[in-house]
Amino acid sequence: MPRYELALILKDLPRAALANALKRSCQHVWNEQGVVRKIENLGTKPLPYRMHVHGSKNITGSYFVMKFDSSTIAMEAIENRFRQDSEVVRPTIFTVAEEEERPCMRGIECQFGEDISLVGERMTWRTKALKKANLYKDLKRTRKS
Repeated sequence: MPRYELALILKDLPRAALANALKRSCQHVWNEQGVVRKIENLGTKPLPYRMHVHGSKNITGSYFVMKFDSSTIAMEAIENRFRQDSEVVRPTIFTVAEEEERPCMRGIECQFGEDISLVGERMTWRTKALKKANLYKDLKRTRKS
C-alpha cells in the first residue's frame, strides 16, 4: 500500500470534541481498509484567511498531520468522507515518496568514493578549508617530518 500524509485542519473546538473529531478522522481511513501510522498535533493557530465551511466562518483551527497507508482505489472515498465531515475545515492529502537509501548506509561497499564515517567527512571539509586558506601544503609537510 502506498504511504500518504494528511494535513488536516479541524475547527477550534473544546478538547473532548476535538478528540472525537480526530477519532472520527481516523475511522474514515480505517473504514476504507487504511492503516494510520502516526498523528502529530501542531497546535491551534490562526488560519491564513477566513475559511467558510459547512455554513460557519472559521478564523482559527487545530492543525494535525496524519501519516497513513491506504490503497489508491480508496483515496477518493477517503477524501469524500473528510469533505463531508462538519468538523473538518481543510483536508489535504499528499503522496509520500519512499526514501532511497544510499548504498554506503546499508553497509555495502561504497562505489563512488563515499566515506560513511563522520570522521572522514570532517577530514574532507577540513582539507577543503585548509586548501582555501593555502595552509594545506604546510600541514602536509609537517606530517611527513
